[in-house]
Amino acid sequence: MSISPLTDDAAELGRILDGGLLTTVYQPIVDLERREVVAYEGLARGPEGSPLRRPERMFEVARQAGRVVELDWACRAAALRGARDSAIRPPHTLFINVEPDVAGVPAPPELRELLDWARAELHMVVELTERSLTARPSGVLAGVPFLRHAGVAIALDDVGVDARSLALMPFLHPEVVKLDMRLVQESPDRELAATVHAVAARAEAAGTLVLAEGIETEAHLERARALGARHGQGWLFGPPGPPPMAPPSGELPGERLAMPRGDATPPRQTPFALVSERIAPRVAEVGLLTALARELEDHARTAGPAGVLLVSGMACPGDDGWSRYRQLASQVAFVGILGEGLASSPEPGVRTAPLATDDRLAGEWTVCVISPHVAGAMTAREVEPGPSGEPRFDYCLTYDRDLVCGAARTLMARIGPTR
Repeated sequence: MSISPLTDDAAELGRILDGGLLTTVYQPIVDLERREVVAYEGLARGPEGSPLRRPERMFEVARQAGRVVELDWACRAAALRGARDSAIRPPHTLFINVEPDVAGVPAPPELRELLDWARAELHMVVELTERSLTARPSGVLAGVPFLRHAGVAIALDDVGVDARSLALMPFLHPEVVKLDMRLVQESPDRELAATVHAVAARAEAAGTLVLAEGIETEAHLERARALGARHGQGWLFGPPGPPPMAPPSGELPGERLAMPRGDATPPRQTPFALVSERIAPRVAEVGLLTALARELEDHARTAGPAGVLLVSGMACPGDDGWSRYRQLASQVAFVGILGEGLASSPEPGVRTAPLATDDRLAGEWTVCVISPHVAGAMTAREVEPGPSGEPRFDYCLTYDRDLVCGAARTLMARIGPTR
């Protein structure tokens, strides 16, 4: 009987994990103005000559074999052991890749001593990609506070590969944004321009550090600077290799790279409670709120692939409503609907979460739109009917980005994984 390639690869993964055969190579990250090393990124590798040499293939096989958590922690541990046995110490920083959807899974007991050492001795930044946030938002958003509590900063990786990266930055509050090498190496286009605008807005508003990947030539270096990157990595400064055994020259320009500053923890209040603390509610009938909600949906549509729309607490949409959300889902990065009696994924691309009748969110009607340049929210709570008998609501309308993002994180954290 023949053995399938998947079975062969799963056996090879088992050999690597059980034998402790993972290794880590380290690529320098430099200050682009001074060309001095300020950090290293640890990159996992399988054994030389193995079909699972590259981490992308290892994690693909691990997902199929149900061993992602085990592999992720093995990669983290290998990176930390390599750093422990080298000269990677403050003021230099260690970047480590973590699979976002398992970021909050507790460490195996045998790694606790190593992790305690790392927290005490290293400046660390954890790199997350956008792909798992759209697939498993509740799991990823729950894991990010766990990482920050452990004393690490967050980097959003591969920004520019997918416009969803731009839309999801407010949900992660990354301290570092890593521009994908395509932005540095390929000719400028409208998509690149949209990324530059979005990253610049984020850096200006939150002080986010911008780092460019794939710098291989002086021309790439010039482009990286033009894109707003202060730091970078690539073969121009050194390929991935063994960790340094002696401290390189130069010092980190400040502690910002290694000091957690963002906060992606969802607020404990409901959106209406959160927003009404800052904005006095007004009273309106359902017709006005419906018109305001449609206008916010249009804002999301205008943002295109960098837009996020979240709606909660409304009655289950009719056919017209689902048709509208299905169309929006084909145009924007993410559409999420929370409400009573909702089935899982009733429409292609539309993400849903059911609410119990006694859930506090079920008693509110909230619409949030977030893009790199626009943030708006309407949140309402039903009150006594008016003289005409029409339903009336206390409602708040805000374009304060912090308030909108807080309300949106509350909703996003409820949306579970795709099937």
